[in-house]
Amino acid sequence: MKASYAKPDGPIFDANEIHEDSPRKEGPWYCSTTGCTVQYKYHRIATYAVDEPGRVLRSGTFAHGEDRHHLPDCYMNEHALRQRIINDHAAVLVKDGDKLLLKWGRAPVKDAPSATPTVRRPRTTTTREAYAGILRAAADIARVVDDSDNDESVLARYWIIHHGIRYTWREFCYGPDGDDLHRIIDSIEGTYNPIAAPWPRLVRAIVSDPATSTDARVLLNLRAPTKRRNGDYVRLSLFAKPHTPVARQLLTFRSLEQVFVLADDWRAGSGRYGPSVWLNTPEQISAQ
Repeated sequence: MKASYAKPDGPIFDANEIHEDSPRKEGPWYCSTTGCTVQYKYHRIATYAVDEPGRVLRSGTFAHGEDRHHLPDCYMNEHALRQRIINDHAAVLVKDGDKLLLKWGRAPVKDAPSATPTVRRPRTTTTREAYAGILRAAADIARVVDDSDNDESVLARYWIIHHGIRYTWREFCYGPDGDDLHRIIDSIEGTYNPIAAPWPRLVRAIVSDPATSTDARVLLNLRAPTKRRNGDYVRLSLFAKPHTPVARQLLTFRSLEQVFVLADDWRAGSGRYGPSVWLNTPEQISAQ
């Protein structure tokens, strides 16, 4: 969480930069959104649940006082933002207390009790209509998270439930920053299991060059818009069967165009390709 120091248009600091012995700790602190003059009461260290019970995250934050009247489009106006997102995406969002759950897919099918129980992939697939609605909702949530600069209190409001399994926003959304997009590599390589329930991942990246087509496939390469700290770009590949609607969609994207891609069967990179996925429907990808 960030705030402006000393006055509404003062220098902006992240709450995690302010330590207990910092001369700035006592403020005054104001909302960092341009034009929003809400004054916070004090700086503190808060605890957030980040997934199933047992794991928490401690993070700096600025506590509200009596004034909570943020501008309607301010990322800290939780009620207005939450209500707008619910109204716009009621078909795929469920309210759970102060959290919003992006929910789709049937629960995994469990085998009968045995000494080595397994969980099989659901036999149903996500429909074109579901992909379209989910991607629109995810894009709206991503913009709210961006506006907050990945504020932990904002991240804690949005969860994904896919085939009955709960994921945090960070377990679901990757990119567009190079180091953030790189997390998908560790996520795929650390969790891939061909018989487990599919893991939904939303990728935000840019088109590195126009799609190419052969008799076997259409290929669109993506990359992060920014390099990682080590100077490398994170690269990903999208494949589609030729002469299909999604293949024709891939051929329309231009170099450097920003895109969202949603899939639950990303594979680890191999050879000259980074993490990759075969897309089934045009609704899995959209321009940002």
